[in-house]
Amino acid sequence: MRTMFRILLVLAALGSAGAARAETEYYTGYSQIMRGDYAAAQSMIEKELKAGPRDADLLLNLAFVYTRTGRRAEAAALYRQVLALPDDEMMSNGGTVMSHDLAERGLKRLTVLADCRCGQ
Repeated sequence: MRTMFRILLVLAALGSAGAARAETEYYTGYSQIMRGDYAAAQSMIEKELKAGPRDADLLLNLAFVYTRTGRRAEAAALYRQVLALPDDEMMSNGGTVMSHDLAERGLKRLTVLADCRCGQ
């Protein structure tokens, strides 16, 4: 089992859950997300999810990718999956953040996007 602590980068400009970094940046799709290569990130994350347990970091990253690519309903479903998991403590910009807090922020962001009918 991976360590409970994961380094997490919250993309402040978006105000929602950002890309999580676990043992390697490649594992969670973090590097691909930071390059804006959402197709590669999605492929990597979905492969990892098929191979193992539903980790909050993977689900959060895939929800982020879905949000950025306009698939808001799928993103919301992933945020709800994170909320169904045990709350996981993660490191974020030198502090700590809980996976449930990130999922709730992601859901709120989706609501704001839907209400204003604005782009990602």
